[in-house]
Amino acid sequence: ALPAFDWLFSIANLQVVPAAVLALPGKAAVNFHDGPLPHYAGLYAPAWALMDGRATHGITWHRMLPEVDQGEMLLQRTFAIEPGDTSLTLNLKCYQAAVESFGALVDGLAHGTLTPVAHTLD
Repeated sequence: ALPAFDWLFSIANLQVVPAAVLALPGKAAVNFHDGPLPHYAGLYAPAWALMDGRATHGITWHRMLPEVDQGEMLLQRTFAIEPGDTSLTLNLKCYQAAVESFGALVDGLAHGTLTPVAHTLD
């Protein structure tokens, strides 16, 4: 039998996690998304931001639900898109923001200090 665990983290995973797996952690499954939800859900968020001519981009840590990129947002970080940024450099900035924010995410989860935010599009 699988040992009990509280948190499941999905980071840089391009596969949809089955609902049965999402139900395994005692507290929640948390996903890293390489875009600022809810505006850039789905795949290729950095490329879409560049094509849209955005000045900023960001990342989102959110709870996972069976519906992709729909769980409550737990933590976001934003950063500038610089002239000359490409999909590659912007994606690298996303991973850097993920590494830099992971400690704050885990600390917030452990201490219950995060304020989950539901997705709403203006």
